Amino acid sequence: MISFVLIVLSGHEVGQSTDWLAGKLLEQQARQAITGQWADAPIRPLLRQLAQHQKIAVWVDRRVDPTIPVTLTAKDLTWEQLLHAIGAKHGLGFCRLENVYYFGPIENCVALGTLYPQLKQQLVERRDQLEVNWLSPIPVSWTRLSQPRKLLQQLADRQQVELLSAIDIPHDLWEEFDGPMIPPVLQALLLVSGFQKWIAISEKGTRMKVVGYPPENRGIYVVGFQPDASRIVNELRAEFKDVTFRAIDNSRVEVGGEIKNLGPAMGRLIARQVATRNESADSRFTFELKGQRGSVLATMAFQLDVKLQYEAELGAILAEYIELNFEDAPVDEILTAALSGSGLQYQITETELRITR
Repeated sequence: MISFVLIVLSGHEVGQSTDWLAGKLLEQQARQAITGQWADAPIRPLLRQLAQHQKIAVWVDRRVDPTIPVTLTAKDLTWEQLLHAIGAKHGLGFCRLENVYYFGPIENCVALGTLYPQLKQQLVERRDQLEVNWLSPIPVSWTRLSQPRKLLQQLADRQQVELLSAIDIPHDLWEEFDGPMIPPVLQALLLVSGFQKWIAISEKGTRMKVVGYPPENRGIYVVGFQPDASRIVNELRAEFKDVTFRAIDNSRVEVGGEIKNLGPAMGRLIARQVATRNESADSRFTFELKGQRGSVLATMAFQLDVKLQYEAELGAILAEYIELNFEDAPVDEILTAALSGSGLQYQITETELRITR
């Protein structure tokens, strides 16, 4: 079965609860091949719909301009390659934190990806002293127009701890969010990271304080889904003199160095990821397609590795908006549904998908 997604946005968003993936299931899904085409899709709604379709939670930093247009053609990309392709030209990136992907300014991604594991390890080492559990996952969600300072206070109340320096979080209004179960300490960090702030937990864990980012200028990040980690490490060491590479196992590479130097090296490793593409003999597809009829047909042609052909006079019909949602469906069934009610027909050859009256 081939899994891919095309979402051509027209300004509206999806707001529904999702059964987010976690652990090994998340890793398996993140490696599945994604194919799609997007034209001038606003970045924040696009990320939201992609996340819900893939069931992989994404936390978008408040500093990401929601109107950034994304025009992209993707074929057989991993989830991380897709996020990289969406954000790289705008100085945006991602890091995985537990079962959620943070998406925001690249420097913040590297810092969070480095500093959060350090903070988590500190809490693990102090567990005998802590009177409050900061590491057991809890639900995270809020409604539209929520204020981050109030959300942080609600988290403190839930944890039954004292919140200090909350005034350092300025007034802001956020969109609704319904995310996966994550540790309270991570929830607190995500609430403040968009303001370039950090969370300090007291010795006994009964107080949390909003502080500035730790003065850390070095980072470590792990990139997975590599075809041959040892070989790639040897190749990149010669190219990137200012960072270090280490093969953790045959599919994961650790890259370290000054945060300002890590972005290009991480990008190169992400580009080398290999997606899992499961094809059955009869080419069946699972996906959600939303957009102009012509865009849907173009994506089908792209996936089938043929050229879409049609007469110019059919332009108005192909511009009509349609929505399709299929699970494990054959090509003929999908194309019939895409042309339903249009009066058009299709023919597939080895080289083209031709649309006629």
